[in-house]
Amino acid sequence: MLILAITMHIVPERREEAVGIALSMVEATRKEEGCLAYTFYSPLDDPHTFFVYEEWISEEALNAHLQSAHMKVYQKRMPAVVVGSVEVKRYTG
Repeated sequence: MLILAITMHIVPERREEAVGIALSMVEATRKEEGCLAYTFYSPLDDPHTFFVYEEWISEEALNAHLQSAHMKVYQKRMPAVVVGSVEVKRYTG
């Protein structure tokens, strides 16, 4: 199993757009074979920080996700709403 924990900071005036992008991604990704968990969340005291939590059954499932059509759309749209670098932590279990 693979777990990804991702942190990103959202441009304040583009938060609603970022939420829409995230919700579309969640809906499509949860249907993927090998996806055990996929969610975005934001701390109550920092609504412009998004965390993404992902669980994948295998490296192959994650790789298929990274090649999916909805991931390609996400990769085109998110840079406009994210400020700074994106932190990705990867765990295996």
